[in-house]
Amino acid sequence: MVAIGLLEVTPPFLNSSCPWASDLEQLTQLYSTPFTGAITTRTATKDGFVEDLAIHTVAFSSDTSSSINSYGYSPRPLSEYLSDVKSLLLDVSLPLKPVIISITSSDPIELREMLEDIAKLRDELDPSESFSKPIPLASHLLGVELNTSCPNIPHKPPPAYAIPLLMPLLQILELFQQTLIREGKLPITLGLKLPPYVYAAQIEEVVSAVSGLDKDTVSFFTCTNTLGNSLMFSDQEDRDLAKKKEDAMLASDSGGFALPTIWGGMAGDVIHHLSLGNIKSFSTILSSTPPSDPKLAPKNDIALIGVGGVTSFESAQRMFRAGARAVGCATVLGKEGPGVFKRLQEQH
Repeated sequence: MVAIGLLEVTPPFLNSSCPWASDLEQLTQLYSTPFTGAITTRTATKDGFVEDLAIHTVAFSSDTSSSINSYGYSPRPLSEYLSDVKSLLLDVSLPLKPVIISITSSDPIELREMLEDIAKLRDELDPSESFSKPIPLASHLLGVELNTSCPNIPHKPPPAYAIPLLMPLLQILELFQQTLIREGKLPITLGLKLPPYVYAAQIEEVVSAVSGLDKDTVSFFTCTNTLGNSLMFSDQEDRDLAKKKEDAMLASDSGGFALPTIWGGMAGDVIHHLSLGNIKSFSTILSSTPPSDPKLAPKNDIALIGVGGVTSFESAQRMFRAGARAVGCATVLGKEGPGVFKRLQEQH
């Protein structure tokens, strides 16, 4: 059994927040396979992100299990995901496992409203005797990931790269958890989806910021999101998958680049070693006793979910060796579908 906050994730494999976890059909497929121990929704905003299929898309590399994308967030609002999650948890034909709802907002007030909406869903689910499907306390089935790291939003840099932008959001998480505890309720398992960091001070700043919060404010880090400002040429694409993409985009001219935006977030094999380094760095700091710097002493156990180039059994095992408690994937999910989770757990 793997514990991430109040969530039990067995087996320790899940999808990361991504376009292939956008709707109820996709979420149901991810939820129903016995090879995921939890699932994560695509990142939702309060009212939905304006998605343009001629701009927001993905390209897969022809020679590695890598991808580049220009996606923003889900076009579906948070309210629709809350309805999806309720349907999944109450469906008697499906096994019970945790659902992590990925959300984002740069507005602290709006973020608080989104968290309160999720707390209302938990309150609805908790009296399990009211439903035909008996479920444990919803606190053990609902988690929240705050995505602080999407590199594809114009004029809105990822707040996890700038502590002054991140701190107001962390303070909202802390106040939200404090309110739940004052009301006699369990905290909600909250985590941060973080970007790839390229030097130690960046990682130390994040740990220091989180370590200054109340106990149980943050329970996990998802490391890492895609690496922004990346570029792939169209002749580097998997042509079979590119044809499907062009059909969806009405064959718009991309000028020789894999993405119409030219730049995007890189994922998969090409960032695997950077993501491993992030997991190992966070693991080393979080587990050091006593810490080299008192400011780097978190008040609670912070689990690491390793994401970035988890494309094979071997790469998943490397994430565990580096310090991940669970691992997630997106690129190979987009290429192969939910059946990939069985392959990731089979040694050949």
